[in-house]
Amino acid sequence: MSVDRRVRETLAASDGGHRVEVEIDGHPYCFKVLNISQGGIGMLVMQTQSEVLPLLQGKSRIQMVHITPKGRMEIMAVLRHTSIIGSGEFEGNYVVGFSITI
Repeated sequence: MSVDRRVRETLAASDGGHRVEVEIDGHPYCFKVLNISQGGIGMLVMQTQSEVLPLLQGKSRIQMVHITPKGRMEIMAVLRHTSIIGSGEFEGNYVVGFSITI
């Protein structure tokens, strides 16, 4: 329980300008970033994009481009969790959490 609390405290909501681009099985995707921590990133997968969820499960490492209002940065990501969002603006959609390295 305390681990969950600590993780929540380190997360910062992303402003509207953060996105990640990723190519999965030869198809390009672009996702909104919901939150960022020092070692992780949470991306929003809308219900209309949910076909990507099983594709992500099979990947151990994924190369992404993190796009911010200040520029672009290539990152390596490791899938940590996929969770359905239970309330709020994005209720019923998914947040996919990754640990990242630059």
